[in-house]
Amino acid sequence: MELSVLWHLSDRDVVRYNEIRRIVKGLTSFILTKCLRELEEDSLIRRIQYEKVPPRMEDSLTDNGKLFLPSLKSLYM
Repeated sequence: MELSVLWHLSDRDVVRYNEIRRIVKGLTSFILTKCLRELEEDSLIRRIQYEKVPPRMEDSLTDNGKLFLPSLKSLYM
């Protein structure tokens, strides 16, 4: 699942949580949250949470995540 999320993040600068959930089929909220946290721990994505109502979360690739893209693209081709 992490590879699918990274793949979809590579198309955009910033992606909101619900966008990822709509794009990557078969993900529950629990699994997506777990996946995003793991990617953040591995320094592949940056997560920004805005404290407002309703809560808003934005995710984007870090420089390390961008370095991983050529390998990821070769897997998808």
